[in-house]
Amino acid sequence: MPESYILLAKPDIDISTQEVYEGIDMEEILERPDIDAMIRAINEGSLHKIGENLSNVLEYVTVKKCPLISDIKAKLMEYGALGSVMSGSGPTVFGLFDDQSLAYNAYDHIKQIVNEIFVVKPLPDWENL
Repeated sequence: MPESYILLAKPDIDISTQEVYEGIDMEEILERPDIDAMIRAINEGSLHKIGENLSNVLEYVTVKKCPLISDIKAKLMEYGALGSVMSGSGPTVFGLFDDQSLAYNAYDHIKQIVNEIFVVKPLPDWENL
């Protein structure tokens, strides 16, 4: 993973993973992850392309139960994230930043609308720790 800052934001809502998976209607999924593009972005070490290719098919189910997820994603992008997506079945959202000051600026602007919020850095080479 290229050097980056990841802002994790969890709204004050609990969502059952089972409920999300039971709510999937394959015909409603309009956007699917482009795995090949993501692999290329990772191999190139391009944080911008990684951000552009973030996708989660479970979002459409979870957003129906928690519209705040869309608001958080929009705010993260507004404040400089290269990409933003819901993690797993939600409700945590993350934004990918190439600049620490942008990540903390986003943190300052959305901390009032979420329950938990963190800025973290990925480990540069976790296999050799």
